[in-house]
Amino acid sequence: MSDDAQPDEPAKPKIIFEKAVSGRSTCKATGEKIEKGELRVGLEAFLGGRISMTWQARDNLRRVLAPNPLPSCCAALPHSSPPP
Repeated sequence: MSDDAQPDEPAKPKIIFEKAVSGRSTCKATGEKIEKGELRVGLEAFLGGRISMTWQARDNLRRVLAPNPLPSCCAALPHSSPPP
């Protein structure tokens, strides 16, 4: 719960999974439009001095959460391969 939230007020969600309602949102990972009805993921982020929701197309969520690839020395580790 945030400092200014009332005790009976539910906490604002940090992650949202939903179908795009308008087709106006843009994927933060790729810059491409997210079409109306396409599954998207909203993540709260502190941008421009305020908390706002950033949208990612569902298929690009991994790019946002783990943007840096593992160094080549870790390539042989079992956890370094992408999920099927």
